[in-house]
Amino acid sequence: MTTPTDETLLRQYRERKQNDALDELVRRHIGKVRSMIYQMVLDHADADDLTQEVFCRALVGLDEFRGTARFSSWLYTIAVHTTQSFLAARTRFRRMDSGPLDEKIDAGAAPDERLLGAEVNDAIHAALASLSPTLRSAIVLTALQEMGMAEAAAISQCALPTFYWRVHRARAILGKKLGGILKP
Repeated sequence: MTTPTDETLLRQYRERKQNDALDELVRRHIGKVRSMIYQMVLDHADADDLTQEVFCRALVGLDEFRGTARFSSWLYTIAVHTTQSFLAARTRFRRMDSGPLDEKIDAGAAPDERLLGAEVNDAIHAALASLSPTLRSAIVLTALQEMGMAEAAAISQCALPTFYWRVHRARAILGKKLGGILKP
């Protein structure tokens, strides 16, 4: 049995109101959407709340989805804009115990390796937190979510040359802030 595409599942939900098709769409995308949001807000509780808000907005707007783009691109566009609105409204960043990439330090590693890993995580967290929401979303989409530039620009709803500039600028800022720790 072949795995149905997002578009097939969407059609099944729209035409026959098959809730299991909608459930499968959510299962397919919730992890990546939540990961992308976390990498932008750097806070687990906020990421959980925003993920729920994104899926609620998507469900409400499902009838407006026309299929001119992939369903995933449409969903990630909602996620990016919801997250950017949240970041713009928030007046301060809160630090969390875990790092910005949601990586856990290996408990079996030597103490000095764990300490170094925690320091690198803290440096990445601070560097990402210093970026504006538009620059942070550009670097999250391309470097952390590994999207192509054209798709990420479409999700960000900006021209491709503008998006290239955003990624370049974010990398330059991260390069300065992280020094020799990591190459952005």
